[in-house]
Amino acid sequence: MFARTAAISSLSRVAERYRLEPHGRAGEGGVTRREVMVALGIAAIVLVAVYRLQIQSLTLERIARFHTRAPLLAEQIIADIELQAPDFPDTDSGDFGEDYPGYTWTLETRDVANLTDNSGRSLLKQIDLKVYLNDDEDLFRLRTYRLANSGS
Repeated sequence: MFARTAAISSLSRVAERYRLEPHGRAGEGGVTRREVMVALGIAAIVLVAVYRLQIQSLTLERIARFHTRAPLLAEQIIADIELQAPDFPDTDSGDFGEDYPGYTWTLETRDVANLTDNSGRSLLKQIDLKVYLNDDEDLFRLRTYRLANSGS
């Protein structure tokens, strides 16, 4: 019992020692201006950190969305050109319409000189397609090879 009383007595002395007393006056409750300023400073630091995390999260989401859409859009362009033209154009460019605002593309093709038939015509085309978002803000490149049209 004595140990318990001693422990309580020691705790109350510690509590008395660290009790908040505004402007050195005993018995009044409250918080000093300095404590309020420190608390506001800590809160500001935490809020800035949370704001930075949110901005970074939004940026990463935009980048992930682009790198998910761009390969699909590039393959769509290659498929459209394969269906429409008997041979690939040397250069071409365009956009993806209202469905994908800000997305544009450019296409360049060239013959692969090392692979020719007996008459010297190239058998293989190298196709370089670039998909852009907001004028070079983001760029996706696709290089693929297709058999050249036998009639060209």
